[in-house]
Amino acid sequence: MARRSRVVFENQLHHAMLLAKPGLAPLLDEITKRDVQIVMRQHSPSAAIAIHGFAMLPGELHVLITPARAADVSAWMRRLATFSTQAHNKLASSRGTVWEGRFRCGLVAPERSLAAQLLVDSLVEPSDEADGPDATNHASSAQHWLGRAQLPWLTQLPTYWSLANTPFGRQARYRQKLDEFIQSDHKTEMLDAARHGWAQGSVEFVDSAESMSGQVLRPKLAGRPRGTFSSSNVSVPNNIN
Repeated sequence: MARRSRVVFENQLHHAMLLAKPGLAPLLDEITKRDVQIVMRQHSPSAAIAIHGFAMLPGELHVLITPARAADVSAWMRRLATFSTQAHNKLASSRGTVWEGRFRCGLVAPERSLAAQLLVDSLVEPSDEADGPDATNHASSAQHWLGRAQLPWLTQLPTYWSLANTPFGRQARYRQKLDEFIQSDHKTEMLDAARHGWAQGSVEFVDSAESMSGQVLRPKLAGRPRGTFSSSNVSVPNNIN
């Protein structure tokens, strides 16, 4: 069966990811994580991609991005995949790709943007983060949004800005939101939707995205009519939206 086409819209928020082949950990090395960040920030301006968040697990790379040109996303993600593959193979004295097929990418509605940011920033355990504001190999963007690091190449989302009137207020409020999100039961559901490339938003948002793309952007459940379930039904706490 033909694989489903990946859907990317310009000037819309997306959660994109690379997943490693089983048993491989291309982002385990601290120097590789630092250098992948360098590649991300150096090439995002030329690709007209705003980066709002990222998370680097040993076998996964997650980015929360808004592209000005939809066609640039594939080339930018390939650059990240190629660089990290070369770095891993050099360290491991191995050959071949380390990533599992194509990158995944899911559309996120504006009203879900803060939840998507919380999801990405919750993926890395605090114990796995680099220490100190001068560290250059942070494993996620959480340290920046919590005021523990300075990553000026990240672009603030409007929903983060609206958390409070001052930087310190926003950082404190985001810490509270992140703690609430981590303790909730919604992380697994949202991550599963992102891994499958489903659009996340209201039924109306998903309907519009499907109409514009000509693609199915929600899971189909047997025995239920179209529209009774979509990734919009992945529940998010009211105080997170």
